[in-house]
Order: sequence, then structure tokens, then C-alpha cells
Amino acid sequence: MREDVLFKIDGVSRENLEYLAEARARNGEARYLELADIASALAAEALPLFADGYTVRDVFSMLLGAAEMPSAEPTPSVSGTGRMLSFLSADTDNLDKVVLAELIISELHAVGRVVSEADFLPSEPEEATVTYVRNALSDEAFDVFAEELSDPRVVYADSLTDSARAVSAGEVSYCLLPLEERGGVRLAVSSELMLKYDLKINSVTPVFGLDGGADLKYALLSRSFRVPSENEGDDRYLEIRLFDKSTEALTRVLDAAAIYGSEIYRVNTVALESEGERELFYSLVLRTEGDFTALLTYLTAFCDDFAAVGIYKNLE
Repeated sequence: MREDVLFKIDGVSRENLEYLAEARARNGEARYLELADIASALAAEALPLFADGYTVRDVFSMLLGAAEMPSAEPTPSVSGTGRMLSFLSADTDNLDKVVLAELIISELHAVGRVVSEADFLPSEPEEATVTYVRNALSDEAFDVFAEELSDPRVVYADSLTDSARAVSAGEVSYCLLPLEERGGVRLAVSSELMLKYDLKINSVTPVFGLDGGADLKYALLSRSFRVPSENEGDDRYLEIRLFDKSTEALTRVLDAAAIYGSEIYRVNTVALESEGERELFYSLVLRTEGDFTALLTYLTAFCDDFAAVGIYKNLE
């Protein structure tokens, strides 16, 4: 291809784009400073609420959820570009929220109130009673999970439904359910039981069977969360449901996750039966070697329609 026919941006258009890029950078710096001031004020408002016994989730929902971020609509007279300009405006609004969520954590840390994943993912002390439907694969999974639990006791169940129901009723602490088939395909029956009985994934392990050919994953589930430790090189996973089914809502959450340093491990559109009704939602699994505190702050404050499903490591 001849170089003299390659298209190049030059002249007035290049100068204008350079000017606008510079202006955007300076505008970003100014917005950051304003957001830092807002975060400082929010931290000051939060401290007496913590002293009154409100949880981090309560405080962030009250204060950050009420923080209307200023935004501007594109000029209507710019013919034929309204949709794209609206996207640019919405992106700025979401970025402000992403930055603000992280800044408020930093400001609270500076005044002695450390916020962590556990503030958003409550755990309850549990006796190590475990129920599951016994077979060679579930026994293999239990042997792995038993290393995490203190003196676990087993109650065998007749069905997966009985296992999930027993945990929900508080009869046992944990149940084991087959989670994924080969290739990462979620088992609908287990997903439906998790939704129906509001079970949280505490841990996941692959099982392979005696001949090594099973390639199935099992999950350890309970009514609350167990936040795994952070060790160098460990992959940690956060699983959430997003009930706002708009593409814009999904994009905002994925953008926030990327900015906070999380990778997208899996995104699915899920349709499940629960209590006789069909539930539609996005299922997101995000992965990081760090933690999810900033993302959980953002979700709690700015996403009305999400639910945490689990936080875990893949015990491989």
C-alpha cells in the first residue's frame, strides 16, 4: 500500500482535538479535586452514624445513594449525534461515582474507620455441620472442603432440594451442591436452589472422580458469606446478580469493575424459576488478586438492583 494515500488527521481538526484532549485532562483533574472534597464531607457525615450503630451498608446507602452527581445533557442542536453524546455524558457520570466510591473509603481510613469486604458480606459463626447427597464425586468435594472447616460433621441428604432447604431452615450450617459441568456450564437445578433459598457460595472446588474424567465443580454454600483470605497469587472471585437487565446497567458495572482492577470471569443472562415466577437477571463473576471493597462500595451506593451471591477462591 502506498504511504502517500494513507489517511492522516492534520490541520485544524488535529489542533482542535489536541486542544479538547488537553481540556478534558484538566477538567478531569478539577473533577477529581471536587470529588475529593465531597468524599471528605461524606466521611465526616458518616462517623456519627457509625457511632450510632449503623452498618457500613446502611451508611453508604443513605449518604452515597443520595449523592446526586451533577450531569449535563448534550446540546440538542448538534444534529444527528444525540445518542453518542448521551453515551459520553453517561460515562462521565458513572466515572464520577466510581472515583467517589474509592475516595470515601480512603477518607474513612484516614480518620480511623477501615472499610473492608466483610462490611458488605456479613458472616455468621457456624458450627461445621454439612449436608449433601452422597456419591463418589460429592465425597471427593467434601474431603477438600473439610480442610477449611473445624471438625465438620456430616448429615447425608436424600436430594439436592433437601440439602438446600436444611441450610435455609438453620438445621445445618452448610450444604454441597454440584455447581458447574465441564466447560463452566452452570447447573440450572443448583442455580434455582441458590436463588430460592438465598444461599451464598463460600467455596468452590473441582472434582474429577476416580478415573479423572468427571471435571465437575462443587460449591460449599451457607446462609452467609465467608470472606477468603488474601494471599499473594491467589485468585479471588466475587459473584453477583444484577436485576437491572438494561445493557447500560451492565456496562456501568463492568466499567467500574475494570477500573478497580477486577477481571471479567463470566457474564451470563440467566432465566430461572423461583416461587412459581420466572426471574431474569445478569449473573456476573469477577476475579481479582486484590479485594473487592471499592467495587462493593460502588454497588451498594449506586446500584439499586444487585445481590451478592458469593465470594470465594477456586480450590485447585
